[in-house]
Amino acid sequence: MEEFEFSYEEGGIGMRNLKDMCMAFKYKQWWIFRSKHTLWGDFLRAKYCERSNPISKKWDTGESLTWKHLMHNKVKIEEHIHWTINSGTCSFWWDNWLGVGPLANFSNESNRFNNNTVADFLIEGQWNLEMVIQQAPHSMVASILDTHIQYQQGIPDQAVWKLNSDGNFTCSFA
Repeated sequence: MEEFEFSYEEGGIGMRNLKDMCMAFKYKQWWIFRSKHTLWGDFLRAKYCERSNPISKKWDTGESLTWKHLMHNKVKIEEHIHWTINSGTCSFWWDNWLGVGPLANFSNESNRFNNNTVADFLIEGQWNLEMVIQQAPHSMVASILDTHIQYQQGIPDQAVWKLNSDGNFTCSFA
């Protein structure tokens, strides 16, 4: 199928712009699923991610088309999401809190079902040196220990959209 662009008037919405807008709204679905607690997101997590992190999941035949589209788009979107640590609620292995992508990508072990949070590697807001050395990928230990955390108990970690200076996702920046 050929790509073409049209406009009804000078400066009108073209077919290409319409496709970009649809893609931005698909990206927004993933952003909301990952960064906010909603009834819809809680339902999807309960249905498809009971034992594993959404980042480690793949679409299987028989699962909903909505989940299929989310799984297809997540790779493109996750590279633009960074997690700011507050109380360590984000995934140690699957969320990009270190700024280099999921730590699971640096490990030879299968961490698909590993749901450890960053808080699991902290003692009173400081790194548990022994646990980090034992469990973290050896190539990442120094980076982890160099990461200063301003621990704030009870405040969930925050997703930051790296393409926007204020860290918030907007369709225009997608």
